[in-house]
Amino acid sequence: MSIENRTKRRLLASRKTVASGIFQKALGLMFAKPIVDEGLVMVFSRMKRIDLHMIAVFFPIDILWLDDRKDVVALFERARPFLTHIRGPPKAQYVIELPAGIISRTATTIGDNITF
Repeated sequence: MSIENRTKRRLLASRKTVASGIFQKALGLMFAKPIVDEGLVMVFSRMKRIDLHMIAVFFPIDILWLDDRKDVVALFERARPFLTHIRGPPKAQYVIELPAGIISRTATTIGDNITF
């Protein structure tokens, strides 16, 4: 299944991987090969601050934080490899890691609704 910006009717990624377990979310894209047309969706049980790091991630990525309605509440473009800390918004329930450049190419902004 794909990841789409429903508000703008734009495809963000043709394929997705869902990480719902603690280990899967902690690992994220560490030690992975660069993603091209794929996104990693991290699912949390409730709304909370979700901070990230890029330790052992060898390529830049775009990041979306979504609320419980899957609306974008924060975004970070082109997170650099080995960046040690990315502060998330006060409340989010989903995080989507995407190939670098997707946010700008699809004009995704805060408030857009994302489906996956």
